[in-house]
Amino acid sequence: MRRAAEQQPGADRLLGLHVFRAADAVQLAAALVATYDQPARHEFVSLDARLAEAARRKGFMIQLALSR
Repeated sequence: MRRAAEQQPGADRLLGLHVFRAADAVQLAAALVATYDQPARHEFVSLDARLAEAARRKGFMIQLALSR
């Protein structure tokens, strides 16, 4: 498993491609690392519509969490 410091270039690249916060880019980069850059069979859960849309564009199945 890659360390957090090794995820940073991926997060930087994601910030240039999508409109969201740096923390969201790190979360999406970590999800991509965890799925070995093969997100198609994995679900991504988020309260943030922008982050969910970015994850969908990367290939994740999206589950929008309902806030209470």
